[in-house]
Amino acid sequence: MWFVAQDYNFFWYSRWVQPLRSACPWISMQARQMAQDGWPAPDWMRPLYVQRWVGQAIAERLARQAKQATPFVPHFTDSVPCWNKTMTLPYDSKLLHALPELDVLWWWEVEVERLLRMIETPPSEIGEDRWTQAVMGVCGHLLQGYAELKRRCGWRRARALLREVLELFVRWEEIQAEARGADDGTQLTLACQQEAGG
Repeated sequence: MWFVAQDYNFFWYSRWVQPLRSACPWISMQARQMAQDGWPAPDWMRPLYVQRWVGQAIAERLARQAKQATPFVPHFTDSVPCWNKTMTLPYDSKLLHALPELDVLWWWEVEVERLLRMIETPPSEIGEDRWTQAVMGVCGHLLQGYAELKRRCGWRRARALLREVLELFVRWEEIQAEARGADDGTQLTLACQQEAGG
């Protein structure tokens, strides 16, 4: 496990994680809106804007589904939530280094979807400590993916790739429908092509 007890406060109270908390349907409105400054940010959770992007994407995806009155349908069989201690451990950086870029992006999409599925699960079903640890573990894994992309292609391209993946995540059904209805053989995004092949 790469985080300590003090990191729980950052997760539950800081403004950086507020978008993710706001997506939790089972917590109070007060807890969803909690956005305090001054909580020390753990190093493993940086850069904080990536956490904010992910939280905003998940909140937007759930808001779209609520408006359409459609349940969330997972697209990745590998995104099943995992609640054991394995989820709290960093991935082996050597394995990440060995993956092709498309696989890193595919894996990042899977982790974002896993996080959404966890967010929809009330901690009362899992236990609050175990739930919080597993969710923070996925947040850490997402940052490992960003770090790997940044190592390969620099922060500008890494950011652009992640923003594309999150846009696909938010608008998945809409993008799929557009692709099916296109008469000109329009190509899906890089990440979507990977999913279609895998």
